[in-house]
Amino acid sequence: MTQLLETFEQIYNFRDMGGQVTKDGRRVKKGLLYRCGELGHATNADLARLKDMGIQVIFDYRDDHEASTVKSPTIEGVTNIRVPANTNLDHSSTSLEDMLKNPMWTRENALGHFYADMLFENEPYKALLACIRDQQVPLVHHCTAGKDRTGVGAALIYLLLGVSEEAIIEEYLLTNDSTAKKPPIWFTKMKEQMAEYKDVFWKMAGVEAIYIQTVFDRIKEVYPTYEAYFKEEFGIDETEIARLRDYYLEAI
Repeated sequence: MTQLLETFEQIYNFRDMGGQVTKDGRRVKKGLLYRCGELGHATNADLARLKDMGIQVIFDYRDDHEASTVKSPTIEGVTNIRVPANTNLDHSSTSLEDMLKNPMWTRENALGHFYADMLFENEPYKALLACIRDQQVPLVHHCTAGKDRTGVGAALIYLLLGVSEEAIIEEYLLTNDSTAKKPPIWFTKMKEQMAEYKDVFWKMAGVEAIYIQTVFDRIKEVYPTYEAYFKEEFGIDETEIARLRDYYLEAI
């Protein structure tokens, strides 16, 4: 079972994606795939730990504004890849008024629809799975909070490797545990700014099972199987899926 790694000083929501049991009875190997929130506040000790972990690729979903506001660190020997996710959110304004004007927050299951809209013809997930296919690992992928764009990316990796929807949801919800134990900088600032808008704040800041369930539902609305989705959207056929599973999974 995936567990949060609490040993970093200023890297939040960090976890090894390994440990998940797949539907065929194998297990995702540890030490190859990681996810977290942004790395721009990482201390020297945090960066040294990443280097000691053998990280080869840092994959960043953030847009230009986010990346220029909180710059990612450069670690010797580590490749930084940033491919902004195509979303309907503009991160260039930090105005609370502007955020609340976005019509997405008036929708029921707002983040679920936000996730589902990223599933098709979205370049960062093509680039992410290209890294997975080329075994460019150990790899850590992240956005700002490490829960939304990263959550979708993690779900796609898990689906590719044959992890069940139920196990993916359980892993996804660990973000709430992480935030409760060690509130990240973005969370604390947003909570203060949105004290009068608690309902909207929790829609933005937390995660719920229905959000990631919407990912599964939307894929299955469009494609008959997950295998068909990966073939059409990413060019990954069943033969390659089997090869990737042999590499990323291990016997229990």
